[in-house]
Amino acid sequence: MKKIYLLSENFIKNNTPINLNVEPYLINLAILDSQALKIQQALGTPLYNKILSLVEDGTIDSNIPYKTLLNEYIQPALLHWVIVESLPYIRYKIMNKSVSSQDSENASPITNDELRYMIREITNKAEFYTERLVSFLKEDCGKIYTEYKETTKQLKPQKSAYFSGIQF
Repeated sequence: MKKIYLLSENFIKNNTPINLNVEPYLINLAILDSQALKIQQALGTPLYNKILSLVEDGTIDSNIPYKTLLNEYIQPALLHWVIVESLPYIRYKIMNKSVSSQDSENASPITNDELRYMIREITNKAEFYTERLVSFLKEDCGKIYTEYKETTKQLKPQKSAYFSGIQF
């Protein structure tokens, strides 16, 4: 399965507080996870696959509605989800004999409570941008992005980006 990235590692580093020295594989892993777990859920599988195929084929730039959807709505949400997904792996390293926390000579690591607070704050921003994406697609009602209304046995688009913690 080919890996298709909707954001680049450099874009993430240049547009977030993630330091330039963070290992690229950690960010790339977070991009793929965020795309699959958060963006696919917001778009539904048919529209998600359409965006991926346009990016893979290199035809996204000539398809203005989908390019707008990607640049103006998907990427801002994805940008914040990547931070949320990458923070635990930047902080903790899974080693042969244990899971350890890294620290450096020039900085002191934050506590777990501070990390949870940071993740919560960035999650709030990610949910806002995802809700903005979902609202945009709901307003379109499948006129331009017909894949959004397709019914399949795959993931259907979510109705809201916010999760209150209670689910029935």
